[in-house]
Amino acid sequence: MNLQDLKRVVQRLDNGEQIDKLDVEFRDILYDINRSDLSKSDESYLLQIAEIMLRSDRVVFEINAHSCPFTDEFEDRLSADRSFEIKELLLDQGIDPDRIKVNNLSNKFPLIQSDSVDTSLNRRVEISFIPTVLADYLDVIVLKSGEEISGRVTTANVEVVKYRDSNNKVRKFRTEEVKEVRFQDGDVLVFDKGENEPKEQSVKQNKIRTKKSGDVSDSDKIKRIFSGINFKGKKLRLREPDIFGKNVLIVQGAYNIKSNLGPNYKLRESKTSFPRLSATIEYGLFKNVGIGITAGLEKWGINPLEFEYTYSSIGVRAAFHIALHPSVDPYFGIGANYRTVSFVNDPELCGEDWAGFRHEQSNSSWGFDPFIGIRVFLNDRVGMFGEIGSDALSFYKLGFQYVLVKKYNRKNKVL
Repeated sequence: MNLQDLKRVVQRLDNGEQIDKLDVEFRDILYDINRSDLSKSDESYLLQIAEIMLRSDRVVFEINAHSCPFTDEFEDRLSADRSFEIKELLLDQGIDPDRIKVNNLSNKFPLIQSDSVDTSLNRRVEISFIPTVLADYLDVIVLKSGEEISGRVTTANVEVVKYRDSNNKVRKFRTEEVKEVRFQDGDVLVFDKGENEPKEQSVKQNKIRTKKSGDVSDSDKIKRIFSGINFKGKKLRLREPDIFGKNVLIVQGAYNIKSNLGPNYKLRESKTSFPRLSATIEYGLFKNVGIGITAGLEKWGINPLEFEYTYSSIGVRAAFHIALHPSVDPYFGIGANYRTVSFVNDPELCGEDWAGFRHEQSNSSWGFDPFIGIRVFLNDRVGMFGEIGSDALSFYKLGFQYVLVKKYNRKNKVL
């Protein structure tokens, strides 16, 4: 389907037709050797596809990225870079990440042998639409390399695992490449590492699936309804947040409201010399999990008597982040904090009546403190946040954050 055909599809959608009743077949996107950037014509093509998706929420867009059969590690990265470029372009147009499925197939399915003169067809990304009602009912093939491939498994035995992709093309993997097959009805077929014999887990030996792509049983429909949490019509899944993620580094500073020392910890005559401020630095350990260090400081005293109190805290914390919206990052977690409250006076500054009086005292304790918070990003670097919980110095915190190290941008450079 060329660009003019796509424009006609958009017009038909504007006239009230449903996209799952249209015969939509896309052309492959081809690349130069060792390149992952999109040409201007490919960008125009994908922007038209995005326009179709914005007009109809009844389809999921599938990306199957391929590369030439050379070195595995380099080709795996090149395949991932190509799919990343396309996904990022669609996300920039406002497409929900849940409506984009990515399979990085690397060099496993070349169309042309590597010793041929022209291998351009190997350097391709195949794209297609899947009706939304079927998108969550694909079987998943988990390879020993860690990759997960979605499709309709037709054969799974001691020799081979075959499946059909969204273009109805038959693909296959040798059994020794496969870790397990997770069928959409909940059955799992596990292959022992280094062995060809599959271990059964609620599935019969040499199980063969022959369901047609349009067959969804009533029980499957019920499972789909209760397989996630519905929030205003959208299902919350454990997908990766848009800004937070693995290897991301975020710093934040906050003003702490309502000290967790209690309401009467200051004398009425006390004056604040250093406000309740805290700082946190968080590192993305996994796509949804971050670990960090937090510290806080507050000082107050009675100036005529030269009394000074110091309240400080330092701790470590772990947080789980939920992908809710491209610019909203809700999270919750727990911290382990060590706190110290100290008191000191300076007898030399207290006058003759206090010259012989000197007092120093320090009390420390530590504990585990749960918290829940939300970040709202103004752009891909700067944002505001709020937290509830006794982490650091108080029960409530408001402040700003800055992304020191963010994810790869569309050109795959760390900023």
